[in-house]
Amino acid sequence: MENKKILECALLVLAIALVVIFALEFQQREARFCRTILNGLVAGSVEIEKFIDWEQLVAVGVDVGKTYRNKPNPETKLNYVRDFIRGFSVGFRSVKSDVNKFTNWRVLQRKGTKVVVAADYLLYNKTILFTLSKLRKTKLIALEWNEGLLSDKKTSASSAADNK
Repeated sequence: MENKKILECALLVLAIALVVIFALEFQQREARFCRTILNGLVAGSVEIEKFIDWEQLVAVGVDVGKTYRNKPNPETKLNYVRDFIRGFSVGFRSVKSDVNKFTNWRVLQRKGTKVVVAADYLLYNKTILFTLSKLRKTKLIALEWNEGLLSDKKTSASSAADNK
């Protein structure tokens, strides 16, 4: 009888461990996704355009989506996307930033179909916030800087993304 209880406890511990591992992996997947987007933007790689919801995108307070939606045809929309990616890359490199200096990648908040992923940039004492929409496919819909480093607390930028 005691062996049965030991086996039941071992199975329970194993089940809990698997749930924790799955949950951590799920969160890391979203952080890796954002890291892929950032690396692609910095590299000027047009391949990452498929990971961004261009119609909804707000980047550092600029409604990129509105400009995108107002483009008259697919060709000008594609040119706008490529110019945005190229401009991001040039701007990032012109201030001598280093994509490898982003640390502490984590899921900061989940609300409905939105997830906010944060990464700290210690050189400038800032946190970058990526808001993902998980409506259909996971896509980036907002990219914001937070002045100062964040712990795992809610920010005004993530609150603004909630209301979009």
